[in-house]
Amino acid sequence: MIEQTIMQVLWASKLLSNLEKVRGWKHWNAILDRTYAFYYRARRQTPSAVVRKKLAPASGIIIIICRGNVCRSAFLANYLRTIVYPQDRFTFLSAGLRTRDGSLAPPDALLCAADYGIDLTSHRGKAITVMDVQEAALVVGMEPIHHIEFFLRYFKWRRKFLLLRALEDRPLSVTVPDPFEKGPETFQDCFRILVENGNALMIALQAFGERHV
Repeated sequence: MIEQTIMQVLWASKLLSNLEKVRGWKHWNAILDRTYAFYYRARRQTPSAVVRKKLAPASGIIIIICRGNVCRSAFLANYLRTIVYPQDRFTFLSAGLRTRDGSLAPPDALLCAADYGIDLTSHRGKAITVMDVQEAALVVGMEPIHHIEFFLRYFKWRRKFLLLRALEDRPLSVTVPDPFEKGPETFQDCFRILVENGNALMIALQAFGERHV
């Protein structure tokens, strides 16, 4: 089973990596984002309802993922650790779908994270593993392509995946833009979105916890 899953991981990563190199990918990715956003607008569910359908009650491990685990997921996991209550019994980790272990957060990420009291200087990127997914109660991603990659790589645990901006009320976009190498203003916009949706996620998690004490 593990060997089969590893083959799925390698196949899915290669497939999507090649797809992203195709001419016109940005256009199709934008259409994908709008399609997802339309779906979540039509559902009109509360954040608590969205989380309740995804969260596995057996574990309190929440894994935040993005592509490289040096900007978006690194910041959000650290931010959530600063606002979680000990009695909530949630553990926030972060990982990357396509990264190398030991990657460093870029300077712009360090500076913008510091504005929120978050220190990413000791952060080191980590690639997500099958074991991580098995143990997680919830896996939170940043954009539709993360959902597709997770679905292809970890089909058995597909129900654990939550798109972060699906928690927004009638979203026009469900993508948290990747700020990597795009300047401090892009990081500021990105981290603002992460904080707003991170707060919504925490409230939804706490509401779930209150029902299962």
